[in-house]
Amino acid sequence: MNLSQLKNKSLRTLQLEFNNRFPYLKIEFFKQAVQGGRNKHQQPINLDRCLYEFQITDNSFEIEITDNLTVSELESLIRKEYGISILVFRKSGSIWLETTATDGWTLGSQNREGRELSFPG
Repeated sequence: MNLSQLKNKSLRTLQLEFNNRFPYLKIEFFKQAVQGGRNKHQQPINLDRCLYEFQITDNSFEIEITDNLTVSELESLIRKEYGISILVFRKSGSIWLETTATDGWTLGSQNREGRELSFPG
């Protein structure tokens, strides 16, 4: 999944494509920086807006979202390039949990853990 190819799509489409790639993860977008998880001061972003509308650098920027990218790397890259914050959530049964305590895990590890928590053996 390459963000440079998705930047002309809506944030809603980006969410859907991310979830298609990682079925036990989801991302949420916020205007204010996330410090230690979600708080009451965060403002959700209109999901009909396109990612390119937030770009703050003139660089030709690419983010390849792979299984080996950690949650904290993804959050940092999005914040640096687009000036917006994201939170990654992992499915646990029928609920979604913030990955704040496990942001050092890769997206692949988070997704596998979500699958295991949703379908315990």
